[in-house]
Amino acid sequence: MSKSNTQLIDPEQERNLAMILGSNEEATAPSKAEYLPEIKMNVDDEDDEGNPIKKGLFWIKGVEGEKAFAETISIRPLAHHYQYLHWSQAEKKMANKTILITNWGQEPIDEKGTVRCGRPDSKTLKQLTDDERAKYSEVKCFRQVRCLVDFDGETSTGTKVKHENLPAIILLKGSNFSPFEDEFKKALPKGANLWDYSATVTTERRKQGSVVYFVMHFEPNLKKKIPLDDTTVETMQGLADMIVRENKAIQGKYQRALTNAQDDIRTIDAVVSHSSDLNEDFQEG
Repeated sequence: MSKSNTQLIDPEQERNLAMILGSNEEATAPSKAEYLPEIKMNVDDEDDEGNPIKKGLFWIKGVEGEKAFAETISIRPLAHHYQYLHWSQAEKKMANKTILITNWGQEPIDEKGTVRCGRPDSKTLKQLTDDERAKYSEVKCFRQVRCLVDFDGETSTGTKVKHENLPAIILLKGSNFSPFEDEFKKALPKGANLWDYSATVTTERRKQGSVVYFVMHFEPNLKKKIPLDDTTVETMQGLADMIVRENKAIQGKYQRALTNAQDDIRTIDAVVSHSSDLNEDFQEG
């Protein structure tokens, strides 16, 4: 990670950032979509022109220029959240999403006035039949890591591409959901923030039957604590602002959905009551 002027951040400001960014679970408070470049793993064996590409390499979606690939990357995590997303395969669009939460003690309310995009909690889900679970197959829980990435790679034709301290996001699910927690977060010294250390990220090829897949691994670099500089603090504040805006927008839709549901109930009650009155009128006639 490159260096700039070290920032002596006010402790209260850092605690507030830690609470919003989900860095330190001990730093909790009393009881238009915005996008970052996304770090992804390559699943193709060739590009659009037929040039061969190794599967499992990293690439960054949402940056200008030709797609480039790297065997390993270095990240400095700045924020950690969970979010349930419902992607509709039929409509090919996001059907629903929850607020971003920093721990499981928070309630993941969503845009449609429910929780977890209507998906039951994990314990309940495991008790359902396969057919019942299939109803929620489009709802996925993602671990989201917002970070600064150092990327040194090349295109499929050999052109070198380099990024330093690029703000980006990693979306982790399935077999990639747990490694960041197990390998990086749990390895941090007690009381440390995410941004105090960097991690070297690699991929591992695995095979289950005929299915080949790749798993990310996060090796923390704990020998060197990274100081906060002006640029990083500015990036952290920008991320915090984005997260607050997204959650406020979702919370607004959640409240409107609840209000609309209550209005529907009152309308139905009024119709049922009026129907009863009409029935009595007709009987009297």
